[in-house]
Amino acid sequence: MVLVQSLTLSASSKAVHAGYLLKLGEGALAAYKRRYFVLQDNTLFYFADEKTARSNGQANGFIPMGATSTTVKKTEKQAFGFELAAAQLGKRNFQLAAEDESSLLKWLQVIKLINVRRVKTIITSVVEELERRGYAGVEGIFRISGGKDTINALKKDYDLGWCCPSLPLRSLFRCILYSTTDWWWRWWWAVSTGNYPQLSDISDIHALTGVLKLAIRELPEPLLTHSLYSSFVKLRTCYLCLWVCASRPICSDV
Repeated sequence: MVLVQSLTLSASSKAVHAGYLLKLGEGALAAYKRRYFVLQDNTLFYFADEKTARSNGQANGFIPMGATSTTVKKTEKQAFGFELAAAQLGKRNFQLAAEDESSLLKWLQVIKLINVRRVKTIITSVVEELERRGYAGVEGIFRISGGKDTINALKKDYDLGWCCPSLPLRSLFRCILYSTTDWWWRWWWAVSTGNYPQLSDISDIHALTGVLKLAIRELPEPLLTHSLYSSFVKLRTCYLCLWVCASRPICSDV
């Protein structure tokens, strides 16, 4: 994973999406201002304008995308508004607004895709660790619950690792300013690993499967998807010998 050391875009990474959004500032007299947003390295940067972003200028700020969620909040003044929740990562929730319906849908789709990729990363790394350990003889590997504290700590580590491109230098300033244990820990983690949690250090194998199940529950849409649910239910009426052939086209659409 690339560690971003400044508020400038990385020349070696491709932007996932970019465009103008309205962003609500802080304070009692806050107003919406037009900013140019660029999603890169799992971090959403915002600039004063597109020219500044393209000329490798300094961004006004950033939003880490680890475990973020979106909620559409349309009002009379902002017909295409939405909230980006990032408080669990040490940032406030952001009130944003697109300029039209198509732009709003595109941003929601891209952010949803980022969240799906995050879950895919968790699932892949956990499964690889389970295979490395050899889990065939473990009783109730997906049935028995792991330690709640360990699962929550793993989830937090994944979320910090997912957004660690924006952590090292910027959170160091927060550590100096606020002197909080949590921010010191975040900065140490990003600098010392620059990656996801070391699963080999977790002795509770049920905690590993627990964080995997938690990641699946947090998917924006169920694994079998709402649109294909009725098709999967109809498979129950198929004969066993025809089930594989009948399920193949449905599974390919997932």
